[in-house]
Amino acid sequence: MKTIIKTIILAAIVLSCLPAIAQSIKGKVTSEGSPVPSASVAVKPGGKGTTTDNNGSYRITLSPGTYSVTFSATGYTEETQNFTLGAGEEKTIDVVLNVSRLTLEDIVLTGSRALPRSSANTPLPVDNFDYKTLKSTGQLTFDKAMQYRVPSF
Repeated sequence: MKTIIKTIILAAIVLSCLPAIAQSIKGKVTSEGSPVPSASVAVKPGGKGTTTDNNGSYRITLSPGTYSVTFSATGYTEETQNFTLGAGEEKTIDVVLNVSRLTLEDIVLTGSRALPRSSANTPLPVDNFDYKTLKSTGQLTFDKAMQYRVPSF
């Protein structure tokens, strides 16, 4: 019985020391003073990654070494940072993403091959709609307008 208690105490001591020797990066992703939730944080080499929480914060545990981390989010320009992480070190990398100036011109959807289709003789059938066609459905949201115009959507 004493051996089991000693083993449990030893395991608790070892486990309590692990956070002190772990290497990690953490930080916050923002844009124009506001957090960017669900931004992608990808680390190379190693293929590790995560997404930011609602506050724009992230944390990734890594082995010691030299890495390149890429931060990206829809509607923002991509940002890359290079760093070296030592044993037991925790780096804070805060990033400010700039809003992308690219705009969407057209929306292309694929669906069934039933007629009438704008382009039925393509590998994937394509429907083309302009803004006025979707607006004329009288629906209040984009998804409802698409569903009204193309029931199979």
